[in-house]
Amino acid sequence: MNAATLETEGYTSFNGKNDGQTFTAHPKVRPEERQHDRLRYASSGLCTRTARFMKSPPRRAGRELWFKAPYYCMMHDFAITEEYALFHIVPSIGSWQRLRKGLPHFGFDTTLRVLAC
Repeated sequence: MNAATLETEGYTSFNGKNDGQTFTAHPKVRPEERQHDRLRYASSGLCTRTARFMKSPPRRAGRELWFKAPYYCMMHDFAITEEYALFHIVPSIGSWQRLRKGLPHFGFDTTLRVLAC
């Protein structure tokens, strides 16, 4: 996306690294470092707990960190500081059971804890 006009410039797969079906709604751009920080949840496939945090220059492959969330959830956003990335785990969950029942992919489960990791 063009930062000045908000026009779409095109799709990038980050040299094949963006190979899944999920992506955080709000990737971060740090212009002073020419750095993109982004998060993919369900990185091993839909309804999986795996997540992948990626840092790279624009449209290039870079470093990535894989981790497991405590449960499968939509990871809508994350926060970033100079030294840390903070992942907000909210129980907006999905499952194959929900999908088979014809329910929406995500629903809120009040029995699960809200976490930050």
